[in-house]
Amino acid sequence: MRLPRPGPTGVALFAVAVAAAGAWGVWAWHERSTRDRAERRAAAEREAAERRNRERLDAVRRESATLVPEPLRGLALAQTEDEARSVLPALRPADVESEPDRRWLESSLPNGSRILLGFDRQSGRLAQIQVLSLLPAPEALAAHLAAMIERYGRPTGVWTCPDPNVPTRRFTWRRAHVAIMDAVLAYDDRISVTFYLADDETIGRSLRRSDCRPLRASEDPALLPVTTREALRRHREMRDAPRP
Repeated sequence: MRLPRPGPTGVALFAVAVAAAGAWGVWAWHERSTRDRAERRAAAEREAAERRNRERLDAVRRESATLVPEPLRGLALAQTEDEARSVLPALRPADVESEPDRRWLESSLPNGSRILLGFDRQSGRLAQIQVLSLLPAPEALAAHLAAMIERYGRPTGVWTCPDPNVPTRRFTWRRAHVAIMDAVLAYDDRISVTFYLADDETIGRSLRRSDCRPLRASEDPALLPVTTREALRRHREMRDAPRP
């Protein structure tokens, strides 16, 4: 039995169907090719970003390792908690004001200085080092600053931070990847100094938060703003009060 030959209309419909199938195949291939290229490009961009981040962390680690105070030799920014504990085995959770992007651990030195380590919550890497010290006498500040200048060179910035409760004088040293800050707080007959080591953005944020401004040429850097223990106590109470 012979099948009937398709008429002109059937031939035309068959040709349209074949053309449509071919067009769909070309479109699908083009879509797959475009999607594959986009995925490869996204993967390459992620890999490049991860490589840049590793290179940045390596640079931060190398540079900061040369800047930590001598008693903390072996500590460096970008370390993991385990690496930090190999230097400071007695690290414990710190009782400090909580921050959304930082997890704080603390330890202490034999001379009574308090060490605070701030770890980035997202990466788990060490992002900030602070050393809080109390000078034995007000006149010891000159010797302390002389030692800082001998170690790190002349400050790249001198700041006055006129917080009404916690006014400070701050000295900063900028490096290629990190920055150092010394915050001097004078109250009653005592002087405390807080050493900071962190990335430049963190130090800048701290200066802005305390309304710091560069010291004018007419101002004496040795003339420190002074507060009282009572003002510090009120500041701590306001800081630790429950927030609505």
